[in-house]
Amino acid sequence: MSQHIKPSPVVSRRTAIAGTIAAIAAFAFVDQLTSSPALASDWVNGQMPASALTTVPGSSGTQRLERSTAAAWLAMVEACRQATGTTMVVTSPDGGYRDLAMQQNLIDNPEGDVDIAGIGRSSHGFGTAVDIWNRQYGWLTTNAVNYGFTQSWDSEPWHWQFNGAAGNEASAKKEEEIMEVVFAAPNGSVIHMAPGVRSTFSSQGEYETFRGEINFLRERGGTNMMQLPAIGTVVGVSWDTYKRLCRYFGVAE
Repeated sequence: MSQHIKPSPVVSRRTAIAGTIAAIAAFAFVDQLTSSPALASDWVNGQMPASALTTVPGSSGTQRLERSTAAAWLAMVEACRQATGTTMVVTSPDGGYRDLAMQQNLIDNPEGDVDIAGIGRSSHGFGTAVDIWNRQYGWLTTNAVNYGFTQSWDSEPWHWQFNGAAGNEASAKKEEEIMEVVFAAPNGSVIHMAPGVRSTFSSQGEYETFRGEINFLRERGGTNMMQLPAIGTVVGVSWDTYKRLCRYFGVAE
C-alpha cells in the first residue's frame, strides 16, 4: 500500500458492496447475479437477437438498446426534457448496444484513459447500459433511480445502467442503512468490512482483481452490490481506528 495514504475516519454509507460479501465468496454469486431482470436467460453478451433490440435517438443517427431498457430510457428522457429543457441522447456510435465486433474495436482503439471491458463482459453487450451524450448529471443523480437507472462508476458520469425496475423511497432508505467500509490498515492490507464480515487483501493487485470482478457482477445485473472504491481513493486508518471498526462491525480484531 502506498505510503501516501493518510489516516482518516472512514465509516460511510454506499462506499462498498451492499450485502455481506467476502472476497472468497465473490464467485459464488455469479449464477445468481449474471442475469439482469430485463434479460432472457438464453441471451448472449454481444450476440443479442435483433428482435430483443430497438432504436433510440443517438448523438448521430440512432442507437440500439434492449427493448425494456429503451422504454425506461425514453420515459426518463421525456421527464428530463420537461424538467430541464434538454432532450438527452445516447452517444454515437457505441453508447448503446455493442456487438462483439464493436467491443473489440474499442479494445483495439481505446478513446482516452478509460477501462474497457473484455469481449463478452460489457453491459453494453446486453443493451442495458447507456452512455449519455448530453447528460443532465444533476437531474440524473436525483431522478434516474426512479426509472431503474444507476450510475455504474463515479469516474464515468456518462455511463448509466438499467437494472430492470424503478427504485423507490423504501428500497433507497434500506440501501442507505447498509453500512460497509473499505480502508487500508497500517500494515498495508486493504480491508473490507460489513456487519460480521471482514475481507483482507494482502496486496493492491489482489484488491483490484476483486474490485474488477465486482464491477463485472454489477454490470451483469448485480443490483444489490455497490461500487468498490478505486485503490487510489482508499484511505488509511490507525490501529486504534481499526479496532474501533472491528468492534463496530462485530468482527474479531
